Amino acid sequence: MKTIKILGLLFSILFITNNAFSHGETETKSKCSWGWKYKAKARVNYGWGITSDNNKGCNASTPYGIYVNNHCAWQSAENHGGNSQLAGGVTSNWRLCGRGFPNSDLFYDLNLPNEEDAKSNYEESSLKHNPIQFSENIITIPNITGEMFVSNNQIFSSLEIIIWQPNHDNVNNIEDTIANKSEYLWQGKIELLNGEVQLSGNFPKNSYRLVKVENGYKVIFNNETIKAILSNEIDFDSDEVIVSIISDGGAKETSFLSSLEDNTSEDIDIQFNIFPNPTTDKVNISFNSKIKEIGTIKVYSSSGKLITVLYSGTFENTVNTSYDFSESKLNSGVYFILIQSKNEQYIKKISFKK
Repeated sequence: MKTIKILGLLFSILFITNNAFSHGETETKSKCSWGWKYKAKARVNYGWGITSDNNKGCNASTPYGIYVNNHCAWQSAENHGGNSQLAGGVTSNWRLCGRGFPNSDLFYDLNLPNEEDAKSNYEESSLKHNPIQFSENIITIPNITGEMFVSNNQIFSSLEIIIWQPNHDNVNNIEDTIANKSEYLWQGKIELLNGEVQLSGNFPKNSYRLVKVENGYKVIFNNETIKAILSNEIDFDSDEVIVSIISDGGAKETSFLSSLEDNTSEDIDIQFNIFPNPTTDKVNISFNSKIKEIGTIKVYSSSGKLITVLYSGTFENTVNTSYDFSESKLNSGVYFILIQSKNEQYIKKISFKK
C-alpha cells in the first residue's frame, strides 16, 4: 500500500468546478450537524432530463445508499460510516447521456453522431475507499481502490475530491449545501479523456496506472491512500469540515467544440469570416456556402447558451449578416457563432469587449 501526502494550502485551488448537484457523490462530515454526517447522492441525465436522489443520516452503522438510472446511464452511491462506494456508467446513446450535468444548448444543437445502438459500456467507473479519518489538521482517505474506463475518445470519466468548510446562514436557518471555491480547503481531480489522464489541483501524480485495453482505456487505483494536510487553524472538534468524493462521466462538450473549431479553421473550401474580432459593438459575418441548402446562423454564450438566431433561410453563394453586441446588453467575454445546415456546420469564437 502506498501513501501520498499532499500539502493543501488554504484556498489555493488550481481547478474550479461546480458540484452543486450530485453525479455519484458521497459527503462525510467531521461531525454530525443539520441532521447528517454521512450522505450519498446520485444523478443521471438524458439531454435536459435529470434523475437524482440522495440518502443521509448520522448513524455510522447504517449504510446510506442510493441508486438511479435511465435507459442509457446508471449511478449508485453508498456512504457507510465514511466508507464510500461509487459506481456508474453510460451504456448507450453516449452523446446525450451522462452521470452528471447536462451539456449546453450549443452542444445539443450540433449535428453530432447520435448513437442509438445496442447496450454497450461506453464509460464506467467503480471506486471505493475505507472510512475517512479526521485527525488534528490531517484528513486521510485510505485505500482508494477501483477503476475508471472509457471506450470513446470524446467521453470522459473523472474522480474529484473536495475538502471544504461550509458557511451556514445560522440566523435564517439555511444550510450551506454548495461548495464554493472560497470554501475549499483542499481539492484534486483526475480525468480520463482521449486516452490521456489530466490532473488538476492537488491530485497526486503517482496515485494511479493508465492502461490501454482492447476497447478503450482504464485508470486503475490499487489501495492508494491520500493524506490532505490542512491549515493549523482547523479544529475538527469545533469546526465543521466536509469531504466530498465525486464520480462523473459522459460526453465531453469542450472536446467536441474544440474539434469542430479546428476543422472550421482548416477547411480551405469555405469562406467563413467574422470581423472585427475582437469587437466593441457590431460584428459582421460572411459565409460562402458550398451548396444551396437551408441553414441557420446562431450566437451562443461561452457556456453554450443560445443568445439569438441571426439568420434562418437559404444558404446560396455568400450570406452576409451582422450582430450588435452593444445593443444586446451582454457582458464582455467570448461567444460562439455557429453556422449550420443539414450537411455543413462551422463554428468560430468572437471576443466582445465593452
